[in-house]
Amino acid sequence: MNAPRSALAVAAWAIGEITATTDPDQARQHLQRAVALAQPVGNRLVAGLAEVALAALHARHGDPGTALRYYQQVIPRWRHAGAWTPQWVTIRTLIDLLTQVGACRDAATLYGAAASATTGAPPYGADADRLRQSAARLRRQLTADQFRSCIETGERLDSTQVIDFALEAISRVAATAR
Repeated sequence: MNAPRSALAVAAWAIGEITATTDPDQARQHLQRAVALAQPVGNRLVAGLAEVALAALHARHGDPGTALRYYQQVIPRWRHAGAWTPQWVTIRTLIDLLTQVGACRDAATLYGAAASATTGAPPYGADADRLRQSAARLRRQLTADQFRSCIETGERLDSTQVIDFALEAISRVAATAR
């Protein structure tokens, strides 16, 4: 791994994350630069983190199609690496997007899986806030029985099933967006 390029990639990712809420265009540029610097030197962690940040950025700013493509790329990579902390962060941001586009049952099922996860780090800060907001929106969109049923389904999924379900949900939403 090329240390200077990796360090620049980390810096670009960090600046992208910092500016995501105040200057989305600048954030996008930094995050794309992070990916461009990280991938050629094999820094899959930073490339993946930047791609998740790009997915969330596109989701928050009205480009769900681009966001879905990023999710579709990065979720299998986290699976291959066995990287559950970034995988759960990715799935939690995907829950927010699925909720926004009206795929509420899929979002609630993944919420049930995320809320009962025993691997990876739990959500905190803005991540936890977004997850709570998504849950509140899902409760408003679904009946109490539907929400509870989806949560219970998500709680029963093992790690492989969670990833498969997330990828299937992405495919369902992408198919309806065409």
